[in-house]
Amino acid sequence: MARSVLRFSFVVIGFVLALCGGGCGGGGELRGEVGAGGGGAGGGAGSGGGGHAGRVGGQLAALSEAGADCTLPGDCKSGFCSAGVCCRSDCSGACQSCAVDGSVGTCTNVPVGADPRNDCPDDGVASCGRNGFCDGTGACALYAAGAICRAQSCAGSTVSHAARCDGAGACGSAAADSCGAYMCNAAGDGCRGDCASDADCAGGAACVNGSCGPRPPGAACAAAADCASGFCVTGVCCATVCGGTCRSCAIAGSEGQCIAVPAGADPLNQCADQGAAGCGQDGACDGAGACRRYASGTVCGAASCGGATSMPARTCNGGGSCLMVVPAACGAYSCDTAGAACRTACAADADCTAGNVCKTGACVPPPSDPDGGAGGGGASGGGASGGTGGAGASGGTGGAAASGGGGAGARGGNGGGAGASGDGGAGTTGACPGYAFCDDFADGDAAGWTPIGGTWSVIDDGGAVYRGANGSGNAIAGSPAWTDQTVEARVKVMQFGNDKPGFRAGVIARYANATSFYVFLIDGAGSLRVLKDGDVPGGHSGACGKIDANPTPGWHTLKLAVSGSTSVRLQTFLDGAPVHDCTSTAGPIPAGAAGAYVYGANTIVEFDDVRVSTP
Repeated sequence: MARSVLRFSFVVIGFVLALCGGGCGGGGELRGEVGAGGGGAGGGAGSGGGGHAGRVGGQLAALSEAGADCTLPGDCKSGFCSAGVCCRSDCSGACQSCAVDGSVGTCTNVPVGADPRNDCPDDGVASCGRNGFCDGTGACALYAAGAICRAQSCAGSTVSHAARCDGAGACGSAAADSCGAYMCNAAGDGCRGDCASDADCAGGAACVNGSCGPRPPGAACAAAADCASGFCVTGVCCATVCGGTCRSCAIAGSEGQCIAVPAGADPLNQCADQGAAGCGQDGACDGAGACRRYASGTVCGAASCGGATSMPARTCNGGGSCLMVVPAACGAYSCDTAGAACRTACAADADCTAGNVCKTGACVPPPSDPDGGAGGGGASGGGASGGTGGAGASGGTGGAAASGGGGAGARGGNGGGAGASGDGGAGTTGACPGYAFCDDFADGDAAGWTPIGGTWSVIDDGGAVYRGANGSGNAIAGSPAWTDQTVEARVKVMQFGNDKPGFRAGVIARYANATSFYVFLIDGAGSLRVLKDGDVPGGHSGACGKIDANPTPGWHTLKLAVSGSTSVRLQTFLDGAPVHDCTSTAGPIPAGAAGAYVYGANTIVEFDDVRVSTP
């Protein structure tokens, strides 16, 4: 068995219910001291086991799988309903959706150029701020590099070229040029390039045959001799020599200035489209003097489904890579006939996975004894070297279903009575003495863990590890009554969905609920952070800020120690080296369980050797 031990003589009811549902038949990896008589616990676990069977066709069976239509969270097995679709995780963040084609049911960043929930107002191009759409990374897009935020103007014989957005939310400064021998044009937006009289010429130059002399920057030219600067580039007089990738002297609003071609254009055809499948060049410039790559969220691999397992669409990360995806089970349903996604409804039993049948359009377990059956018997005693506990008596018969197999099942009968306590040998305190909880996942299961959002599974990566993916989610273990605690685990980021701070992986302490916990994490930008409820702990003193560490790829040990009640001390360590040490007094979280933390679409993280110590 995996080394997952609790140094407590009780199991917290909330986590048992979450892990086992109605009629849990055992405690999984959550167990008491070795040597304690385990027969009693086993008998109690049989409670209601038969009654659960009587509920088939009722409320539990009606809950929908990820990807199905929903109105309320209670419609979904996952407990998450977003954009009218059952989702594998919470998907309430800005520019996230569970209804993106190819990834329906998995929380994904909204692609570039869309904003289905109106998360992003248009701040106007003059601000260079938000442009009214999402950027494909789970944030609002800003006006692209090269967008004009202040128009070109001309006064007297001096032209002030257009100011342009830098792509990061700021409007850049505008360059100015002399019109040379020419005055500004009548519109006041550029230099003249010809003349009708001496009044159109500057500095005492005369108008001869429609010319004041060599032409100013921005004027049309056929040869270098036509230009006062001596540079004729792509048919325009340029203030300087102009060459290189994605640079031009003929950009409207900046004629005569050698600038980076605005994002989305490629007037010199320098950026070949390499195709979305490779996530390379998309056929346009990026606004910074280089060829642009396919944007985050661009589909680079189609969704697929085989047997009863779906693979969401693969998408680009904006940096030239096609992100990996993790398979997700279809639950009670098989794949659709196109082999693209899981079914969310059925017409026949063949549309359901083994062990399920199609009833009124939904795949459910087959009907069983409507009386609910008998409760389970008690387990044998668990003394390390002591005698075996007595078996529990069989449970009573469950009540009849309200209206046969289709109605809500009546409450199941009571489980067997507690078995007699084992004699209990001397024994040790378990597989990890000195810890309240530990798990190396060597037994191939994740008993004792409660996933909350995302897809969690034990996989092989040179050894058994616990992997979290398919949307933001936590996996929680241990007791919600733990106060002072130290949580450590080996953590390996397989991929962040993007190289921004909003993509994260770490360890959790004092998990009270989905919005109340402490976490020590690595983010997509390479920073180490300690957060409370998603932000820097309030009212803090000491070192609580982010640390730019840029950890190398591979396994790292993250450790978070939390102590104190009204004044909470937070200490973090990366591979044994101290990182943070601060105290927070605002809204302290008094107690909670431990956990693993994954945040951000397309982020995939592995965990191993989890250990929790308590005083």
